[in-house]
Amino acid sequence: MVDENKQIENLMQNVSDRLDHLLGEIGKLKSTEEKDLPTKEDQKNQIDSLFAREQKILHGELNRTRKKLEELIQENKKEIHHKTENVIFGKDTPFSSKLLLSFIVLFFISFPAFKYIPEYLNQKSELKAERDTYKMFYDYAVLNSFEKDEKAPNDFIHLKEKIQSRDTTIINYVRRLTPKFKKHLEKERLRIALQNLEK
Repeated sequence: MVDENKQIENLMQNVSDRLDHLLGEIGKLKSTEEKDLPTKEDQKNQIDSLFAREQKILHGELNRTRKKLEELIQENKKEIHHKTENVIFGKDTPFSSKLLLSFIVLFFISFPAFKYIPEYLNQKSELKAERDTYKMFYDYAVLNSFEKDEKAPNDFIHLKEKIQSRDTTIINYVRRLTPKFKKHLEKERLRIALQNLEK
């Protein structure tokens, strides 16, 4: 755009210089003595030829400048079109090799995390549901005992405190009885299933 403005400015300066030259020539023709000029017709012809010559020169200048401007505009269009192309790899890439390498490493490191996030969220929600179930069970047992005896159920409260303090006797007791309890529940389920088949 700066080059175009400069060329237009040069063209206007050339036109102005030519006009000044033309006016100088006309002034010279008028200032010469009449005896030197054969006739007014010859004077008019000289002025016309001078105008025609200057017009031809100016017209040539205008055409050259117009062609240069068109070439510049075409080059600018090509440069603008070329610059809008996105190059991911190569010397014209906007990314440096360190940045690209960092993205690749980050992707490979974070891929396993994305793979296991849904599983982690499911486990977390299952644990939360189980915790809520046990909390509701504890609250129900405490409140049910309170309603029957109309006093604070100290045995539940002490048991909860022992579990929170990770008492080893309680932990061993639960570990020892859990398989027996699960076996008993499985026997009951099978017994009920057999009774249903006999009917």
